[in-house]
Amino acid sequence: MAEAKRDGNFVTTLLAVSSVDGVTPVTLYANPTTHRLLVDLAGGGSGTVQTISIASANGFAGTSDANPSAPTLTISTTITGILKGNGTAISAAGAGDVDSILPTQTGNNGKYLTTNGTVSSWATIAAGGDVTKVGTPVNNQVGVWTGDGTLEGDTALTFDTTTDTLTVAGEVVTPEIQAASSAGLAFRSNSGSLVADFGAGGGQNATFEDGTTVKGLFTVGSGAANGTIQSNGNYDLILQTGNITTGSITISDGANANINISPNGSGVINLVSNQVLVNGGAADVSIFSDATASQLISSTTAGSYFDISSTDTDAYLELNSYSTGVTGPYVKLTHSSASPAANDVNGYITFDGRDSGAGLVEYTQLKSVIVDPTNASEDGKFVFAVTTAGTKADELELTGAALYPTTNAGLDLGTSSLNFGSVFLNSNINFGGTTNYIQRSANALRFGGWASGITSDTSISPQTNDGAALGTTALGWSDIYLATGANVLVNNANAKRTLIATAAGGTPTTTSGCAAATKVEAGTNDVDYYVLDFDASTIEYAFWNLVMPDNYDGGTITAEFYWTAAAGAAGNVVWALQGRSYANDEAIDQAWGTAQEVTDAWIANGDVHVSSATSAITLGGTPAGGEYVALRAYRNATSGSDTMTGDARLLSIKIKYGINAYSD
Repeated sequence: MAEAKRDGNFVTTLLAVSSVDGVTPVTLYANPTTHRLLVDLAGGGSGTVQTISIASANGFAGTSDANPSAPTLTISTTITGILKGNGTAISAAGAGDVDSILPTQTGNNGKYLTTNGTVSSWATIAAGGDVTKVGTPVNNQVGVWTGDGTLEGDTALTFDTTTDTLTVAGEVVTPEIQAASSAGLAFRSNSGSLVADFGAGGGQNATFEDGTTVKGLFTVGSGAANGTIQSNGNYDLILQTGNITTGSITISDGANANINISPNGSGVINLVSNQVLVNGGAADVSIFSDATASQLISSTTAGSYFDISSTDTDAYLELNSYSTGVTGPYVKLTHSSASPAANDVNGYITFDGRDSGAGLVEYTQLKSVIVDPTNASEDGKFVFAVTTAGTKADELELTGAALYPTTNAGLDLGTSSLNFGSVFLNSNINFGGTTNYIQRSANALRFGGWASGITSDTSISPQTNDGAALGTTALGWSDIYLATGANVLVNNANAKRTLIATAAGGTPTTTSGCAAATKVEAGTNDVDYYVLDFDASTIEYAFWNLVMPDNYDGGTITAEFYWTAAAGAAGNVVWALQGRSYANDEAIDQAWGTAQEVTDAWIANGDVHVSSATSAITLGGTPAGGEYVALRAYRNATSGSDTMTGDARLLSIKIKYGINAYSD
């Protein structure tokens, strides 16, 4: 088999066989200079080629013309890509087959491939910072040299080939170009959309024509002079983001400086938006106007509003006036209607908040309403609205004449747990219009209009004890109506009632009884009366039996003794009373209650003597209204305080008891 030369490498390839026997191979040589095929005849002989045929084998194929003496051969292959030979045939080179087309790599680590146009070989990198290795490439990262001679991509340094922007640490790099002379510097794009003229000394203006795009930080002015951005001629200056729906424009100061937006002449500041948001963050938001400004913020678009927002929990809107006068700042809401009418609303102040479902709710509202717009007789009112149970409604109205609920009986003054301390009035309190009223008249209150009377669920009392009468000497109450079992108290205690035990009704007791009741006549005027005579040296008793009234409160009783003497002398008489109360089915024969005594001095024979009241007497048993009671009176003749000689004659005993109901 013959070998074909190719750049110093030999690949043995079978090209054809003899046409004599069709078996004997004929070796062809490829001349690398003339690119012709040379036939190697066996034994170096010569001859004439009669016919030529090319067999397709080992990756090769070919054709020839019909001129044996000067044939034209066309060699082709069906193999695509980089070819490799194995000494017998050619095939496509695959992964790992670099040795088929490169010089051997063994012993050539760290070298680079070079060629002289004929032969390829490996060469050593010269010293002096050449690349020894390359890091992993990442899109848009810019390569930088590292200390070990590596070319690496840097995540903080990128170049976007689409937008032609260089970014360092997340910030787009803004190139700066400076003029080298006082002749100025001009920038102009191919389309003429940018013109920046800086005159001598840098004090001239920069002009940006239509279509100019400014990215990154744009600075005007210098440390010693203001920077001004203004429109050219009478045209508007518009600041607009590239994406109108999502972009935003921020105007901020450098460090604690003011931001002034000042129109010329009589111009105004027009904020054209559905809403204007002023976000102060942690700082206060201030809007200032000088004394000559007629308008600060205005809108002619329905539904537009001015919104000042803050995330601070104590956000507030503050108006400061630094005037030395007596009048401070004020908030003015003006409804400049050309045809004002009654019930027109001049303005609202609404207090909104979120509900538990994140919905926005108008919880309360203050409205200014026109009552009468007639010139020189205008009337207005405030209307207070409150949301209750999810519905906002007008509740309270204030005019120059009255404060009243929007609907009749629509509001309470105070609650069951939160009351007003005092209500000061100078006139009437009317109930249900003008029919029923409480009227202040001189130093009294007058209740008028109630056809069914005046009622109260609690007490009606004077300001001081015993400080006022119920009625007057000329004007008394017709009736006082009390409920069944109700009472009239005196000095915060049950009222007292009186029982009279007369001498004629009394009877001497069986044991140690006094003298029987005797009728005596005062002879001069023939005045008759009964007496019970009690001895001066022995204790004697008289008794009375009665049933107590139903409204008796079951408490203690007191006794006052009415008496006289026929033959007494100077001295004192000691009187005493005791008793017992009996309920149904109680035994009669039971002990008396404790007696109480009272001492009274003799004045003159034949005169009526009235003692003081005894101390409280407690009846025996369990006293109650309607019970049977036994009373026993006596003269304690053996007491050292009883010093009057002669009989003491008892005329009557006045007994007082308390009641727990006005009616028996």
